Amino acid sequence: MKTRSRPSACASRAGFSLIEMIGVMAVMAILATVLVPNTLKMIERAAVRAEAETLRNLGDQTKLHLRSRGYLPGLKPTAPITAWNVDLSTFGSLSAADVLANRRNNNRSFLYDTASTPRPRVLILSSMRGGLTVPANATSAQFDAIWNTADNSVPSGAAAGLFAANWAGQGEYLLIERVNLKSQLPINRIVLSANTSSVPTTVSFVVLHPDGQNTSGSLTTVTANVTVIRPDLILRDGDILVLRKPNGTDDYRYVVAGRDANFLYTDLKGWLPQ
Repeated sequence: MKTRSRPSACASRAGFSLIEMIGVMAVMAILATVLVPNTLKMIERAAVRAEAETLRNLGDQTKLHLRSRGYLPGLKPTAPITAWNVDLSTFGSLSAADVLANRRNNNRSFLYDTASTPRPRVLILSSMRGGLTVPANATSAQFDAIWNTADNSVPSGAAAGLFAANWAGQGEYLLIERVNLKSQLPINRIVLSANTSSVPTTVSFVVLHPDGQNTSGSLTTVTANVTVIRPDLILRDGDILVLRKPNGTDDYRYVVAGRDANFLYTDLKGWLPQ
């Protein structure tokens, strides 16, 4: 008669030994040491690439805004003036809040080239690390220093004071989008001035844009026989500038066509080109 053998007590308790478990844990620790930092770096690089692409899109939208509206985002020549991120949000899929802040919840900045009119260069800055902020404005010299900063570097020279000490060695987290608008400027600089003997005298103007986005403004003489100048009127080819008398009636119409122009209002002659 055959009898079924039972497994021995030792066989029923077979498994990993303590030494084997320690070996497995050591291997896992080594793999984690190698893989986790590399994975985090890959995630960080992907976030930086995504932000760089977003900045390029914002740069393209800046050019589109200028061609369509005749002024840079945030620089509408007449009221109501809206912030740059609000203006840009109308030319893309991002909301005004998403245009302003990146995925690290750091606010981007939109810097203008203050050295020239009509500001042919723009910088869009973004910080990809918490606690590192970008400047909200810059002088002409500071703008140039940032513009000429090498990639993965922190601006120095005239712009050094705009970046806190904790930016040192953190240039890889600073993204700079340079938007050169010189070839995108189908616009012209128009200077309006007025000189009257009776003060105060207010004269006004209206700009008729082909797309219907009309703007208006005025200038007022406050001292007799002293010229008041408004030099910041930037118009596109095809715009119609309507210059009006103090009583609001039209006095002079000018079709903008590829060149700058100056106009002066006087008591005797009204509006005349100079």
